[in-house]
Amino acid sequence: MIAWQYILNHCYINVDNCHLYKDILMKLVTRSFYSFAKIGFIGMGNMGFPMAVNLANKGHEVYGFDIDTSKAAEAKKHNITFRNEIKQVAKDAQIFVTMLPNSEHSQNVCQSDGGT
Repeated sequence: MIAWQYILNHCYINVDNCHLYKDILMKLVTRSFYSFAKIGFIGMGNMGFPMAVNLANKGHEVYGFDIDTSKAAEAKKHNITFRNEIKQVAKDAQIFVTMLPNSEHSQNVCQSDGGT
């Protein structure tokens, strides 16, 4: 199973188990058939930002979005392209990751008109 298929099949995760999914995600992305993937990150907070930085440091193109636009300057320092809209991230990325507070937020990103 390719990385993005796995992520889509496991889109809504329990926040209590995020550390497990972080490890799985990192293994899938680094072992995927993409030598350097274009990865979109929605949610650049306490968990999402360090994960995005790690992927950018490994040579992947990372596109990020967060409702807190002050994250843009910090993202740029780590070679992460910050986008102003979720649709822009979805357009640029091959792999799409949401790191949001709860399932409702993830569902809104995946299913709403403003989402992907």
